[in-house]
Amino acid sequence: MRTAVMSALLNQTSAGNQVFSNRNWPETTDLLGTGVILVYALKERKESVPSGLPLFNTWPTIDVMVRVARGGPETAIAIVDKLVDEIETAVINSWSTKPFAQRIVSIESDIGVSSEGEMAGVAQALVRFEFQDFISYPLDGIPLTEIQVNPPEGSFGSFDIPIPQDSTP
Repeated sequence: MRTAVMSALLNQTSAGNQVFSNRNWPETTDLLGTGVILVYALKERKESVPSGLPLFNTWPTIDVMVRVARGGPETAIAIVDKLVDEIETAVINSWSTKPFAQRIVSIESDIGVSSEGEMAGVAQALVRFEFQDFISYPLDGIPLTEIQVNPPEGSFGSFDIPIPQDSTP
């Protein structure tokens, strides 16, 4: 999902191609003039669907951090505010996120100005997207080879059902 959001943002905002992941981005203020976008995923929640099968509703949370250092705090905040709007629009309208999410559950934005050290006057925003998806198991790459049936005591007994594996590549 993180990769899909990155694709949705790349060259679709005024930050251009300054879209990074995994907390790997420029930290010097001279590189933050037009804005830098960082996309990361630190949280995912799964809830079982009450069906007796391994099926889950999944809510991945994608965080998008924006930093801008340009022309003082007021100018930087105006640029960040514009970037937040562009980010929301790009992700909502992107075809790259649609195959991975049934819906966007929520969008939350926080905008502020740093007053610490070399980052003083740097405006930043955190835009948090919560998506909903449906996942069924087993996942690709985890072959289901056998089902073991153990009925309650007093019934007809246990048995195994082998599942043939497709040998084609």
